Amino acid sequence: MPQEFRPASYPWHEKNQKSIGETMTKIKRVAIMFAILSGVALVAGVVITFATGKLIYNYPEVKEDLRSEELAFWATAKRLSLEDRSALLNYSERTGELPRVLPWWEYDNAMCSATVTKYINLFTGVPLVHSSAWTIRTHRLNPGWVSNDRKLTTVWDKTDEFDADGRLEPDVKKKLISEVENYPFEWDQIYVLGLLWENTGYMEKIQEDGQDINSHVALWVRGKVIHFIHRRPYLDPLKYESLEDVFTNGELLPVWIARVHPKKQKGSTARAFRLPQTKREMSFTQKVMPYWLLENMLIFPRSAWFTPRALGPILEQGDSLVEKSLFHKWRIGYDMYPTLNVEGS
Repeated sequence: MPQEFRPASYPWHEKNQKSIGETMTKIKRVAIMFAILSGVALVAGVVITFATGKLIYNYPEVKEDLRSEELAFWATAKRLSLEDRSALLNYSERTGELPRVLPWWEYDNAMCSATVTKYINLFTGVPLVHSSAWTIRTHRLNPGWVSNDRKLTTVWDKTDEFDADGRLEPDVKKKLISEVENYPFEWDQIYVLGLLWENTGYMEKIQEDGQDINSHVALWVRGKVIHFIHRRPYLDPLKYESLEDVFTNGELLPVWIARVHPKKQKGSTARAFRLPQTKREMSFTQKVMPYWLLENMLIFPRSAWFTPRALGPILEQGDSLVEKSLFHKWRIGYDMYPTLNVEGS
């Protein structure tokens, strides 16, 4: 009787079959995971594309709304009398609080000059043209505008003490800081301080422009200094501090001091400008967003060390698009601009 043929069974053959089966199972799992991730990436790409398209489509309206909001605040500020401005300063002196006038999306940038020009406008009504810190004393937007040098009179200048790279001898550094800390500021006047941040990253640009050598500006008003400076992460860059505090860590060096006044006629002496004395206070209402929260909402990099300079304009446009759109929709109950509690308004 014929025997049924059965192939011989070898241990190594069974082990090989098991290994092949496990490998195929792993391949199937990887293929499934790849398909899932590809689907998720596709959906995410569609969502991001749609959201970006919507941001771009709505941006002109968003930009116009935000600009109108800013202009509305400054229209109110423009109507303030000099006594009102002194009263507003009285309130800030007593409370230690400044009305916040810088748009939120600017807080991740170097805005010392913009901060100075805005607070000069608010507290004096004198409009300076915004420019870089090292050109602010003489900047003129175009031939139809009044140059800043007709609204600023330099009263102390030690530019010649610095070498071409902005360095000072240690003893000269101490001497200049002491001179500024003991300078006879007049209490009813306002001054701009030109300062140089040691090891500034702007020195190449400063030398290229060939005007002043200061990389930072601040505003002296009634014994306090208002300025905008990024010293450490999550630390509010808007400072309202004493002159001594400005020089505490030794990183800022004084270069010049200029007095603020209304524009003077060419070749004439500047008109005296003095804030009127008043015991009145003018308060403001503003729920200020904590800086740690604000910094976390500044999600788009305006620039980064690893990006080519040529990409700067593109990043700035992306910064404006994303962050202005974000702050236009989500305020979380906070106020970008103060409400000035003007008597009779």
